[in-house]
Amino acid sequence: MSNERPAGGPTAPAPFDERAVLARLEAADTDELARLVAQPCAEEERVLRTYLGDDRYERLRGLALKRDLTRRGKRGGWRMPAPAS
Repeated sequence: MSNERPAGGPTAPAPFDERAVLARLEAADTDELARLVAQPCAEEERVLRTYLGDDRYERLRGLALKRDLTRRGKRGGWRMPAPAS
């Protein structure tokens, strides 16, 4: 008796489409690019690192995260409450 799951069975994960990630990257506007590199799933990160290279990926991700923090601050994100008088 085999311990392997049958291919295509109900518990088999769907195949990951690397080309779709690259198509999203190529077609992305600034906001979509920032979302894609700031919070990728594990498979997306692997594809992006392979395509862009580790250094460029890290640089883009850092810029996207910094951009998110800056935008949150301008939109009145969380602030420390004023002390009670």
